[in-house]
Amino acid sequence: MTTGTTAQSTGNEINIDFSGLWDQSRVGYSCRDGDFTYIKYSDGNRHYCLKFIESNYADKGSCSTIVFACAYFIDYNRQQLLPEPVERAIKISPIDITNPTKLNFLRKEYALKDTLTHLGIQSLVESQSYNTAYLIMNRQPGRSILHLVDKIKNQSNQTKLRICCEILRAFLRQFSEKKLIHLDIKPENIMMDGFSKPDDETQLEEPTAFNVNIIDCAFSRKRSDNSGGSVGSPGYIAPEIFDERTKSYVKCDAFSFARLFALFWVRRSDSYYLVVNGRPMTKPEMINHSIRCAFEAQSFLTFELFEQEKLTTATIASVYQILLAMLRKNPQTRMGIETALQKFEGLIDAKKNARTSAPNVSANRTSFFCQGQQAAASSSCSSSPAKTAPLVKSVA
Repeated sequence: MTTGTTAQSTGNEINIDFSGLWDQSRVGYSCRDGDFTYIKYSDGNRHYCLKFIESNYADKGSCSTIVFACAYFIDYNRQQLLPEPVERAIKISPIDITNPTKLNFLRKEYALKDTLTHLGIQSLVESQSYNTAYLIMNRQPGRSILHLVDKIKNQSNQTKLRICCEILRAFLRQFSEKKLIHLDIKPENIMMDGFSKPDDETQLEEPTAFNVNIIDCAFSRKRSDNSGGSVGSPGYIAPEIFDERTKSYVKCDAFSFARLFALFWVRRSDSYYLVVNGRPMTKPEMINHSIRCAFEAQSFLTFELFEQEKLTTATIASVYQILLAMLRKNPQTRMGIETALQKFEGLIDAKKNARTSAPNVSANRTSFFCQGQQAAASSSCSSSPAKTAPLVKSVA
């Protein structure tokens, strides 16, 4: 393997002289030249080379980083790299033989490449020379919900409902129909395209269609897989993940979607912070935070959606009840994704801005999260601060 040579650009072609790159028998080849990393891989009968800077990541998580790479078709006859029109996304994870967890997540995601066809997973290159693994897939169009949430908040209720429906339809198509669950639903992992003004954070023309793709499937598993494991992201993870008695994780994604959709209607996000005092949460803090999610979300939504007169519309009240049903602690009584989609679809054609009477307020201020629990547990979940908004009981 030769390094230290320079890539020279001539028009739309790149001439490069890395030893091994032009050897058709070598697949999974990688090398570095200055700031650039080059990876050679095969996607069927075609060989490609990717060029990127590892430090220029688009997203960074606890297990991996994401970079976007220019893709080139390898012309062995002329020893040239011909540019491809579609960029690739590369998930990068270190190889640590003492702790193979991160690498195993990449391997698991790669093993699902024939099922998760919407991701366009092409290859997994494990470079022992650089102790780094690269999972190569197509770059998804659009931007993540994390970057679009402020824009979505400013849209009409009907547009928000359409977005919720498109996200749930994408999940059913990409996961449920394939008998998969995701287990890490959060704003960063939902890519959406369809805004006519992608650079304007507050205004947009009414979109005609949305293209949604759900990414980062390292935690994904078959619906029948009840092997356990504390996976997910603080603020969105369902409480049953931490319960060793849990026999099914099928409703976990519904809980996470409710947490995500709540962000479309609230104007603050205090209860969704993922850190404590500027540092990552410890596992006990994650558990406590997740167990409180349903109660916090209900209290928070009540204040934001019902304490201000201009927001007390029939649509908002209905959305609130759907989210509460999706946030139930008990997964057996929690509203599933298929039912939630039907409920949201039923609101799209409803008369806009129809006023509704104020919701019934719980006399004892006990959150729905605590219903059916022991008295001690109920008292620990009841709201007591004077400024906390009155809680609304969920409905079946």
